[in-house]
Amino acid sequence: MTGPVHGGPAPLLDAHDSTGPEKPPADPARRIVVPDVTCRSTWDAVPSGVREGVQSAAAKERARPAPRLLATAWARAFRDGSRSAYEDQAWALQERVSLLVPAAVLTGELAASSAASGDRPHPDAAVDGLVAFAEATTWCRAPRDRVTAAREDVAPDPDDPFLDLGAAEVAALFAWADHVLGSHLDRRMPGLRASVEHRALDDPQLRRSWGARLSRLARRSDSPPPRGGSPCDGNETVKRGLPQHS
Repeated sequence: MTGPVHGGPAPLLDAHDSTGPEKPPADPARRIVVPDVTCRSTWDAVPSGVREGVQSAAAKERARPAPRLLATAWARAFRDGSRSAYEDQAWALQERVSLLVPAAVLTGELAASSAASGDRPHPDAAVDGLVAFAEATTWCRAPRDRVTAAREDVAPDPDDPFLDLGAAEVAALFAWADHVLGSHLDRRMPGLRASVEHRALDDPQLRRSWGARLSRLARRSDSPPPRGGSPCDGNETVKRGLPQHS
């Protein structure tokens, strides 16, 4: 995704508009109240039942074959009208990464890039999922890609991307993984974060489009910006936001 973006604005988060005389900060990161993986005082305090549920579900997910994003499956939306051939795999991959990222945060697993594969299973599996999305030609769902349809092609052009909700969800997935696992990703898979930023924000028009959406997201957030305190604050947000597994 490196060319000018098409498609109308789509909110990334349903939230009430902020109120009050204070102008929200221009930097959306100042409104993120979930701490990153290095804030062990927060993550180690997550209740054991929640922790065990997430880790158990993650272990089951790692035992399954990873979903595959195939060009021929994406093209079926144009060839025979089948959306599920690709979208089921894309949804499954999103769910997989959305589970493995918090599992990696809860365990705090950290390994150097030279460490053997399998030493840190949760972050490695999460990285594989993120890279699978990063290597995809497009993050848009085929039936909504009016640019490819207008060219009468069945393969998307990475230099002429179309922005739909599916693409926005993948971008949000990358954003959260980058936020909570950032320093560990740099240690385990150097270059991944820069590669994703290059693909998502390389083109100036695309950068402006995503920047506008992030600014709107900051203005719409109903969480007040942090005022002092520890960068590891946000325990209640963590407890509310973690997936619940029985």
